[in-house]
Amino acid sequence: SLANIVWAFSSVGMRHFQLFTNVAGEMIHIAHSADCQGIANTIWAFSTTDHRDLKLFDVLTKAALPLMNRFKAQELSSMLWGLAISNFVKEAILTASLAAVRGMDLVPQQLANIIWAFAKLLPKHSMTQAAVVDLLPHVAARFMAFKYPEVSSVMHALARVAAADDETATVLNGALVLSPYVYQCIYAFLLVATPWFEKHLCNLPSHIFTSVVCVHELFGLARDGSLGQLVEQQVINRVNSLPCAAIMQMLRAFLSSGASSQAVHVLAGSLVHNFRKLQPQQKEQLQQLAGAAFHQAGLQFPRDEERLYSWYLGLAVRPELAQGSLGEVLDDEGEGLPSTCTHEGAEGG
Repeated sequence: SLANIVWAFSSVGMRHFQLFTNVAGEMIHIAHSADCQGIANTIWAFSTTDHRDLKLFDVLTKAALPLMNRFKAQELSSMLWGLAISNFVKEAILTASLAAVRGMDLVPQQLANIIWAFAKLLPKHSMTQAAVVDLLPHVAARFMAFKYPEVSSVMHALARVAAADDETATVLNGALVLSPYVYQCIYAFLLVATPWFEKHLCNLPSHIFTSVVCVHELFGLARDGSLGQLVEQQVINRVNSLPCAAIMQMLRAFLSSGASSQAVHVLAGSLVHNFRKLQPQQKEQLQQLAGAAFHQAGLQFPRDEERLYSWYLGLAVRPELAQGSLGEVLDDEGEGLPSTCTHEGAEGG
């Protein structure tokens, strides 16, 4: 079948644009007769080869809706993963999928893929929060059997659910605006998973490390005890090898928790050191983070690049600003901050 052809090509990493285009054109007309495996394999294959055909995905997901009670766990997991990779959002198929998975016995890879898919497509949606509440207890029960990629998917999903990093966010910690039930569900999972993280944190790849640190900070589990000390030391050790996006994510998490002034010191210092190399979009993200920090203290941060630089320099040289309320040490004129410093002066230090 056509589904098997594109699946075979994608399974061996072969991208044949014309072949996939031709197959998509044919399958659009026969999608109504596709079975569960054909739908799942096609969406997975097109997404794996980065051949995003929205019209094909639309007709395939419509064909899937009346078949939802026939999907096997692997088929449903593959379909949702493919839709998420291609960023194809269709609430009807997500709603039906969530209802279907509730009666399935899911293995670690399937649990991780499904939670990740919901969080990638609709990170702030109540449907994703429902998926977290439904599936996270099953993740906790099997967590010791999870492999690194599966841990990565789950933690990345939780980081997205708890993040407050969109352009209009006025809070530092998105976890605090979750419903109490969702918050407690994630917190309970983290309590179960913490021993695993304490054992493996030093060996985690950077992308998993970033999500683990952010989630534990946002939910307050890294403030005390051995995990908090380990997290701080690992951030200090790794900061020079971390990408800018990871540094900004973690700085936001540490500012929201007020847990580690030393971590804030090294993360802010890295941003200061590389400030002139940042792209406009990255500086805008720094502006949003500073604005949220000031808003939390009842203040307003001005849109001024030199002032932006000065505030991060202030965090780097006075990491105690991360402790407690920023309102105690900052005002809207930047009192106490080296607002007249220059980029050259900072780099020379």
